[in-house]
Amino acid sequence: MADIPKTVVPTFEDLPFDLNIFKPKLQDIEIFDRGSENPKHRFSIKTSDEKFCVISEDEKFVSELMDGSKTIDELAASFMEQKGRIALTMIRSFIFKLWKAGILSDGENQTSNFEEEESPEFKISIPELIFWLRSYHQFLD
Repeated sequence: MADIPKTVVPTFEDLPFDLNIFKPKLQDIEIFDRGSENPKHRFSIKTSDEKFCVISEDEKFVSELMDGSKTIDELAASFMEQKGRIALTMIRSFIFKLWKAGILSDGENQTSNFEEEESPEFKISIPELIFWLRSYHQFLD
């Protein structure tokens, strides 16, 4: 049997930050309106080193608050005050999305040890990944 290529799937455990104290900061970015009618894909973030990430209207709002002075819980509280909705899960997912895209830098009171430590890898073949995703989806239904 031929070797099946493995895919490395990053998870929240791979984040090099303690999400309880992490103060996310976005630096040297531009946010562009993509002109999409879909609010989940309305904007793009571009960094000075040409990294891109498509973001929603809510994620754009949160990104404007990410100045390195607020924890994730404080960002969620600000979102709740301004938008009237609970968004902690969305904010955590947004942090993960930015980290995966290589856009996120840490705040002034938190240092990343990601470069110092070797990242754990979770290897799974594509067919195994599809099987587990289908099983998870059926579990939710």
